[in-house]
Amino acid sequence: MGDIIVGEIIRVVVSYSGPAASIAQNVFYYECQVANANPATALSEVGTWFEDNWLTLWASLADSNAKAFLLEMDILNGDGTVDRNIGTYDLNESGDLAGDILPGGVAGYMQADTERTGSRGRKFVPFIGEDFATEGLWTAGALGILANMLTDLLETVVINLLSDFVPGILSRVDESFHEFIGSGYATNVPAYQRRRKPNVGS
Repeated sequence: MGDIIVGEIIRVVVSYSGPAASIAQNVFYYECQVANANPATALSEVGTWFEDNWLTLWASLADSNAKAFLLEMDILNGDGTVDRNIGTYDLNESGDLAGDILPGGVAGYMQADTERTGSRGRKFVPFIGEDFATEGLWTAGALGILANMLTDLLETVVINLLSDFVPGILSRVDESFHEFIGSGYATNVPAYQRRRKPNVGS
């Protein structure tokens, strides 16, 4: 398999399992910049980055009956179709919270901005423990964790100290990648995400 080339679009899908065999996914998009990346190295380093950052924060919100179990990486064409598969990385991150879990579709919500009007990245954070909600809103502690997850969403992932995987979205409208501009928000209002077919989560 050849290198991931500067300008190519990378899709990373993180899959979670919850009670009653429910599945949730987060889909992340990056553009390779600065230097080409070895695919095996990129897969390993992206997997490790998610374990150490995004998923560590997620686990602090999530019920112990939920688990992040798989990361998948693909290279996409501009129209969103898969050019080639890079591989999978096994995850084993369970939620930290004992007790009750909120209904399956209830999720934390955050949004990241791009320079293109109307083009924003959205993430729904699944399987949050019931203790983090009070009177229909997230607690201050939950909102703080979601804000830190937003910081991770906006962060460039550096591969082998050479290549930058810059976060953003792939627009189906103009078939172009739009970088995040470093701003966005997380809300204290719980969102609801219907569970979807594979690789179209957010």
